[in-house]
Amino acid sequence: MRIYHHPIHSIIIEETLKLGGSMCHHHGIGKYRTEWTEEEHGSAYYMLEKLKEAFDPNGTMNFGTIFPQEEGMKYIKGSSVE
Repeated sequence: MRIYHHPIHSIIIEETLKLGGSMCHHHGIGKYRTEWTEEEHGSAYYMLEKLKEAFDPNGTMNFGTIFPQEEGMKYIKGSSVE
C-alpha cells in the first residue's frame, strides 16, 4: 500500500505546504508525516528541537513522532548520531 500511497500523499502535502496550508490538523503529525515537519514549521522547528531536548533528553517519549526516527536518534543517550 505504501508504494502507491506515499508518492500521492507526498504530492498532496508538498503542494499544501507551498500554498501555506498545514499537513495535518487535530490528529497531529504522527510517524507518517515526520519527513515534512521541518518544512511545515520552518523557523519554529528550532523551538520543537529545544523543547524535545529540555523535556525528553533521553528521547524515550513518542520516538519517531514529530522528528523522523533517524533524527530522533540524536536524543537517545549513547547514540552515535550527531
